[in-house]
Amino acid sequence: MDRETRTRIEDFAITLRSILKIDGNIDDMSKVIRSLGGRVVKDGADYDSVARKIVSSRNSKFQFEINGTEAASDRASNDKKRRKRNREWTLAQSLGFVFFHMGYMISDDIWEKQPENTWQNIYGKKDKNLVFKMNHFAGAFLMPKTDFLEQVEKNTNADNKVALEPIAEHFNTTVSMVDVRGRDLGVFSFL
Repeated sequence: MDRETRTRIEDFAITLRSILKIDGNIDDMSKVIRSLGGRVVKDGADYDSVARKIVSSRNSKFQFEINGTEAASDRASNDKKRRKRNREWTLAQSLGFVFFHMGYMISDDIWEKQPENTWQNIYGKKDKNLVFKMNHFAGAFLMPKTDFLEQVEKNTNADNKVALEPIAEHFNTTVSMVDVRGRDLGVFSFL
């Protein structure tokens, strides 16, 4: 994904947070989704990813179907905080899908061409660039760049080692999500 696209996604996330009057951390993506005219429903399936399907309708609404039961890997770990944080990340990614693939609030022409009341499997898309956009949006929306960079500076020791756990705690995300965001912003390097 090119720098210009990253910048547009960062700007979009900042603007959306401003429009929704979000100041600080997001701890309930379902509320955010409802405030945008969408909703989250449970389907009772037992699969690992929480947001597999999205449906649109002509009344400018969208719906995410998430699993209503715990995936086997989550049941085994019994880590409710990690499951909630993964769910929030996946819902933020899914929101990115609604914006950047389905055109919601971005392009009326694209949105109106979406099949009405038809589920779309967001992970069935082969477009890697779309997945990068979804991830970048989730990171930018849940961990705004300025705040993220402040947290990195605050949690960097004299040896230039960054403590990821306090940053994850600050943003209510996981260490791996902090790592992805840091690499995405070019703050952390690939080893």
